[in-house]
Amino acid sequence: MKNKRNLIIVLLIVGIVMAYLILQNNISSNRNSAVKELPKTSENTSDNIKIYADLNGNGQKDYLVLNISSDRVRVDSIIAYDPVGKVIGKLPDGMPILAPMTNSGKVYTPNTKEKNQFVSFDFSIGPHSSETMFFGLFKLKDNSMGVLPICLSENANEPSACLFWSGEIGELLVRDLDNDGVIEVVETVDEYPKDGPITTDIEKIINEEFKDLGQDVADGMTRIAKREQGGRGNKVIWGLYRYNGSWFENQLGKKYDKYYTLAKEYLESSNPNYPEVMRKSEMSTSSLDYNEFMRKFWTHR
Repeated sequence: MKNKRNLIIVLLIVGIVMAYLILQNNISSNRNSAVKELPKTSENTSDNIKIYADLNGNGQKDYLVLNISSDRVRVDSIIAYDPVGKVIGKLPDGMPILAPMTNSGKVYTPNTKEKNQFVSFDFSIGPHSSETMFFGLFKLKDNSMGVLPICLSENANEPSACLFWSGEIGELLVRDLDNDGVIEVVETVDEYPKDGPITTDIEKIINEEFKDLGQDVADGMTRIAKREQGGRGNKVIWGLYRYNGSWFENQLGKKYDKYYTLAKEYLESSNPNYPEVMRKSEMSTSSLDYNEFMRKFWTHR
């Protein structure tokens, strides 16, 4: 029984190792990315992603095309087309975006009064968590139209400030919780309430696997393995955001409490087996620190 338990832990570590190495490759390639324009085509190929949405709110189906790099690591360009194939907006040159997960594209209407739609994509982060970015069509400073990420603050100056976090891949909740016509975004993560035991053999495996990447990486992997062994615990409403017409505004204080109650009711009613839901403020310092560490560890931010 003990040997079987050790085998399971070893497999977990191997999975984490693979995820880490893939992410390292993604980031390294992304830093050296060069943006190239996608040919004006409405055809899908193995190197692009096409998704239909009413990007300018005129009642017609435009489409967004992501041209993926040949190594499948980054996005070389994002271009919006109208129904007849005319370019109506592009992602500004030099804005680094990693390649999203396959079939993760979703379409949302952020405000029912304005009708223009957003498209979201998920990005894998670590062994089982993900980040999500929304894109829309907006006017640029030179009065041309551009495809831009919708960020989490008014003064965001890099794509990393436009990413939502999910503790489980694809678990980000996007919904008009209070039925006022405007969408809210709910970040949920796992609590990870305590460390669990790992053997000295497992620690040796981790140190051996990551000796070439430095002791900080090995220590981080050891910390993750121990916390995973301790179990995920409750679900935490990590962050709550509401679209304000320009960006997703963080809901704090009484606003957080309002949307927390609505999100909790929705999550628990939609799945009778959903874990117990708790506020971020109810987390222990240890659990809070671990979640913040884990996201930084995998994203290097």
